[in-house]
Amino acid sequence: MTRALDMNLFTGLHLGGESSPISLLQFADDTLIIGEATMQNLWCLKAILRCFELISGMKINFHKSYVVGIHSGVDFIDLAASFLHCKVGQLPFKHLGLPLGANPKKVTLINSVLNAMPIHFLSFFKAPNSVIKEIVAIQRDFLWRGAKDGSKIPWVKWETVCKSKDEGGLGIKDVKLLNWALLGKWVWRCLLSPGMMWAKVLHGRYGHIESFFKCSNVDRRASWW
Repeated sequence: MTRALDMNLFTGLHLGGESSPISLLQFADDTLIIGEATMQNLWCLKAILRCFELISGMKINFHKSYVVGIHSGVDFIDLAASFLHCKVGQLPFKHLGLPLGANPKKVTLINSVLNAMPIHFLSFFKAPNSVIKEIVAIQRDFLWRGAKDGSKIPWVKWETVCKSKDEGGLGIKDVKLLNWALLGKWVWRCLLSPGMMWAKVLHGRYGHIESFFKCSNVDRRASWW
């Protein structure tokens, strides 16, 4: 790629000024090739990828590769995808676990950060209602607040905000339901793998989990399990 740039065979993204154009970003097995939407770039890229296959003996999985266009027109993107035998991608997409091309100030951050930070704890403990209300309050304030120390009226109920986009919501995860789902995962694993050490400990201390569904009352002095 560096040689192709030096020979003017490939044109990267110019950011203005005297900065060098950006054409290649790599980390581990994740690669982004960035350039102008031209047929010359497509021919050069295809030649480079084919040479890489011939020299290394490896094959590029084009079915897991995407071409994403920014202000380049649908027709060209479809042509590029067909030419490179890959799929058409859309913004936003994830790179190194972070969403690119999304608004990082609102829904994305609420799901990626405000829900992700307590997820380890929500996987092991039933969160008290007071804690859930605190988390939701932070999410609501983050979504609706305008300027710093300002405020905005929440025009939509939070229950609606937490609905899927197909149902008219924003797809923000309901913290309480997320907590239940994460805890339910352990019940499911306990039923599927009763021979695991932690499952045997629970069975020995509290009885087999299958019998729980037949119990109408639970001793309030018992553990969280």
